[in-house]
Amino acid sequence: MDKRTPKPATPARVLYSRAADITLSLSKPVGFGYVDPPLGEKAKKVVDGLLPMLRRHLEAHPDFPARKATYVDNGCRGDWPNLAPPDKDFTTDWLRDKRTKVEAAAAAKRPAAGPAPPPQQQ
Repeated sequence: MDKRTPKPATPARVLYSRAADITLSLSKPVGFGYVDPPLGEKAKKVVDGLLPMLRRHLEAHPDFPARKATYVDNGCRGDWPNLAPPDKDFTTDWLRDKRTKVEAAAAAKRPAAGPAPPPQQQ
């Protein structure tokens, strides 16, 4: 596998990249003269790239840590970034949406209502 080419944009990757608050893109040099650095040096490069972005994000959104803590305290229910009230029950929403989809699929398979065809003679 060629590590220089980006991984394909699967639906999950696209969804996560759109929902991410901060994204960090890393690259790795290639070639015969390249020696993989120790883990500590790799971690330092990641931190050096991430910290300035995180600082800018926190300066632009000072309420971010408190909102993220509330999201985690509520059980990471999938409502980020538009947090719902703590008493909101997502199970009933999911079941209602599922029932609606099933009913719509069943209705699409039914023939359209209209006059009944005449009986066939033998």
